[in-house]
Amino acid sequence: MRDNINEEGIDTSHITKCTGGEKLGLTFTEMLSPEESSILMYRNCIADLQLSVDDIDEEYIKNTKAILISGTSLAESPSREAAMKAVMLAKKNNTRIIFDIDYRAYNWKNKDEISIYYSAVAKEADIIMGSREEFDLTERLICPGMDDEQSAAYWQSHNAKILVIKHGMSGSAAYTCDGQKFSIKPFPVEARKGFGGGDGYGSGFLYGLYRGWEIIDCLEFGSAEASMMVRSNNCSDSLPGPEEVEAFIREEKEKYGEMVARA
Repeated sequence: MRDNINEEGIDTSHITKCTGGEKLGLTFTEMLSPEESSILMYRNCIADLQLSVDDIDEEYIKNTKAILISGTSLAESPSREAAMKAVMLAKKNNTRIIFDIDYRAYNWKNKDEISIYYSAVAKEADIIMGSREEFDLTERLICPGMDDEQSAAYWQSHNAKILVIKHGMSGSAAYTCDGQKFSIKPFPVEARKGFGGGDGYGSGFLYGLYRGWEIIDCLEFGSAEASMMVRSNNCSDSLPGPEEVEAFIREEKEKYGEMVARA
């Protein structure tokens, strides 16, 4: 696993090796048709939720551009305390906090826990990304029933600079703290499965953001990568590189028109 990550040019210096028999996840997927796909995951005694507060290095966080907190890391102890410590140290050292809500029902015991821990991180985050359902779960104990504009106003009254709210095949929107809204539609593809798009969307959006692009271009890149992921058979192995995404966008616009994805 470490060798595979190193091959992608990712720093593995702070990856902790498990010593208590914890396991990597095992995933089975079934794709019967474009409308019928399912996923089965084995996550008993899973390694990623064993991250502890002792694994969190303040100096490492201080010297990075941002930390990304996945909602999955908040599902159990000791991982949730480690994630909260990372958030606190990031705030202390003015390191940007990105919160990908990333709700996965099988990780959680009840909806109260979800709202408690999601909202605690969301209040400190600079960027929050999630589906409308995920924002509803986050806001459940605070102010249930908010629409996208109300959610943006609420979280930006705390610390958020950018909110990205996804609505599946209806598209997505980004709200910035200066009151602007940017909307995008999905690129037309023949979907093979209903999962994998979220990771592609997030990585594409953040890639554009850290290259200094306009928000609408970040949304378009994320939407394109998500569309590429749902038409593929795999997930992480199928994650495209920047050149592939750029080629896909050109091809889609040649086929469907320049403004195919922009609402």
